[in-house]
Amino acid sequence: VPYRESKLTRVLSESLGGNARTCLIVTVSPHPFNDSETLSTLRFGSRARNVKNAPKVNREYSVSELKQLLEKSEMKVKSLTSQNSALTKKIQEMGGTIPLEVELDSILEDEEHKLEELPDLDLGEDKMDSNDPALLFDQLQEKISEIDVLKERLEKEKELGAFLEKQVADMTEAVRISEDRTKGAIESRDSLA
Repeated sequence: VPYRESKLTRVLSESLGGNARTCLIVTVSPHPFNDSETLSTLRFGSRARNVKNAPKVNREYSVSELKQLLEKSEMKVKSLTSQNSALTKKIQEMGGTIPLEVELDSILEDEEHKLEELPDLDLGEDKMDSNDPALLFDQLQEKISEIDVLKERLEKEKELGAFLEKQVADMTEAVRISEDRTKGAIESRDSLA
């Protein structure tokens, strides 16, 4: 029976990959009559062994856990923003320029504007005391969406931080090389005098 058309495959579709741990046992026959089937089964087992997935427990977060995740994300964003500012200042102090600075600034401004447009994240008791599970679910989904937006912003900040760190490292190396050349020139001049 072809794999995709098997009823067993359809029944076990949630367990075959994705977010589940899967164990596969292949059985073979020692009889020469089944050589081709045994070889086919062993090849399938070999291919299946190479499939890697990283299952994780599906988890529903409580309101307090969502608040904590959001606070952590906001702190990371603030930290990376200040780190980016410091790196930008270092690059400018060393006489360097940041390519595409206007584009990076516009991206950051857009993200800051989007963050400001997010609804207030105060999940006070008055907002969460609803007995309507659908309303609570919608509110939690909104908070999860807000966290996703913050995560995206954090990733962009990380990329910018890595770029700026590389710029600082390059500028530092250029300064070191320049200092070495200057020292060499001074030593040569002094030895000639």
